[in-house]
Amino acid sequence: MNPFDYRTPGSLWGSAAFKGSSGGGGNDSTYYDNIANDERHALEARERQREEDERKLREKDAKDARDAETARQTKLKGYESNINNRFDVMFNPDWYKQRETDYRSLYRPQLDDQFSKSQKDLTYWLADRGTLNSSVRGEKSGELQKLFDSGTRKINDSALSMTNDTKGQVANARAGLISDTRTANAFDEPTVVQTMASLAPP
Repeated sequence: MNPFDYRTPGSLWGSAAFKGSSGGGGNDSTYYDNIANDERHALEARERQREEDERKLREKDAKDARDAETARQTKLKGYESNINNRFDVMFNPDWYKQRETDYRSLYRPQLDDQFSKSQKDLTYWLADRGTLNSSVRGEKSGELQKLFDSGTRKINDSALSMTNDTKGQVANARAGLISDTRTANAFDEPTVVQTMASLAPP
């Protein structure tokens, strides 16, 4: 019997040893399966690494965005504080009080002059009728005093109304500057100065 003759039963061609040798038999399947598994594992590892890299990148982008917004808000708060401090220093209670005083000082002398003139006119009118020492004088003087008191109240009310209107204008201007600053994300020094000057003319 020729052990190398593939036609001979029991020859090496049909033996388990030969089938398991390189180049034939079942171990080829295992070998390629291992290669496929290794490639699949490598692909899965690369995919996991890609996903991890993308996750870290997203986290970094989100953190950068948060940090940038925090820095922006901090800067804007600084601008807002700057505006508020300037307005608080200039438009303080004493400033508004002085505005009221200036308004009264402007119109009260006119009322006083009118009252003084009216008193003189009344005296002439009473003297012309010979009623200087009559009850008519007291009655007419009382009427004149009521007119003076009414004029005084009107001046005081107007001064208060003017002050309140000015407070509203100042508040609106302050809010507008803060809003513009937040929109522009910048502090416009000339505009702030010009706006404040327009509210407080010399």
